[in-house]
Amino acid sequence: AEVDASARGLKAQAQRVALEAEQAARAFAVPRGSDPRPVEASAASGGSPGALAERDIAVQRACAFWLEQERLRRERAGLPIASLVPRMDWDEERVQHQASRRAAEAKFVQLAKLRRLLQVRSGAAPTRRRCHGCA
Repeated sequence: AEVDASARGLKAQAQRVALEAEQAARAFAVPRGSDPRPVEASAASGGSPGALAERDIAVQRACAFWLEQERLRRERAGLPIASLVPRMDWDEERVQHQASRRAAEAKFVQLAKLRRLLQVRSGAAPTRRRCHGCA
């Protein structure tokens, strides 16, 4: 039951992180001709959208797309849209991952000890599994 709970926790975290990675990939894959339109350079800087390098425009589009997606995700989650607090608490995600990993490692150590104990009690010699092709 404990191993199952640890596995569920790691799976849920993997899904959260994968969703964030997918969102980032979508933001960086915004086609050049699609909206949102690039942010115009300020008149004070003397620049104009036509003078900006194509790469700069692509970066602006990706950022604008990301911000719009983040706004929508905050809205759906019922979080303050204008808040500067990150929607994902990456420090907490790291802490949860480390705790789950330590719990899983401890369970594997316990299971290995239990297996050895059962083998000794049954009189069977402990065997080590080898990968195919290993000497």
